Amino acid sequence: MKLKLFFFGVLISCGAISQTINQPTLPSNGVTYSIDTFDDLLEFSITGPWDFSGNTINGSREIEIIPIDNTPFSGEYLNSTHALYGLDYVQFPGYLSSGYTYNGEESFLLSNYPTPLVIHPYPFSVGSVHNDGVYDVPFVVPGGPPALFRDHEVVTEAVSSGSITLPNGTTMDNVVLTRSVATFTDGQTGSSPCITTRETWAWWAPDIGIPVAQTFNQVSTGACPPVSSQFTRFYSAETLGELNQEFLDKQLVVISLANNRFELLLHSSSNQKLNMTVYNSLGQLISGDNFNKTSANTYSKILDMSKQSSGIYLIKVHDVDTNTLKTVRVIVK
Repeated sequence: MKLKLFFFGVLISCGAISQTINQPTLPSNGVTYSIDTFDDLLEFSITGPWDFSGNTINGSREIEIIPIDNTPFSGEYLNSTHALYGLDYVQFPGYLSSGYTYNGEESFLLSNYPTPLVIHPYPFSVGSVHNDGVYDVPFVVPGGPPALFRDHEVVTEAVSSGSITLPNGTTMDNVVLTRSVATFTDGQTGSSPCITTRETWAWWAPDIGIPVAQTFNQVSTGACPPVSSQFTRFYSAETLGELNQEFLDKQLVVISLANNRFELLLHSSSNQKLNMTVYNSLGQLISGDNFNKTSANTYSKILDMSKQSSGIYLIKVHDVDTNTLKTVRVIVK
């Protein structure tokens, strides 16, 4: 899943700091955000204060934001300041003095924007409107057609400000509500494009790298099947400093590459190599290998499954030092 932040025209006069989104100061070692979720749109007023303490929650997850220089992606996503690890994706935001940017992702698609897409500038005050776009960006869908290109346009407005009470009872002041509309025009050279429109309402609190509340509606039309989806998430807690590595210690991140190849990423304090074994859906051992340590606490491995039959495979990683075992699955097409 892609998580980007995104408009409309409700003008409210402002000027005070409490009505402005400023560049956040994120922990130098990264931060883990715990979030609560439910799969629907959020009902709310465009003016605060906002009280969501009675809202139903049906899921939870974590998001890890790590300085890009501390990740295996530092040499690739040169416009990003951080890597944002989700459940099954990595995105590459920029928290620059000039603004908040989006620079691509590695998920069910692989994209790397040559110039940053500015979602909104810093500072960004209530009543302000910003728009930007990047065009003809090549991207790859593993196992998909060649020569794919994307136009990504966004219009963002800071709508209002006030206090917010989250489902867990936490209340925050000086929160700014933004509305954005992002349009993704994805197509293959010489073919009609798929057009996806994502409307996102997001509540931004000072010095938190993700919205403390966010709800979006996404609709796809054109060359792709007509699909709509809705999603809402709430900030619930954060873990700072060195403890942020606990997020990736819990998760083996799998990124799909082209031709049934996969990149496996894991953070661990282990001083020993990590053992990897691959099994088919019948539990038969297919192969075994070790991870490579690419930097402090970071391990990676490229798994080539191009010669395997189509199906579901289990990947097990054993950390001998801590005697922990992590298991994920990949789908070979």
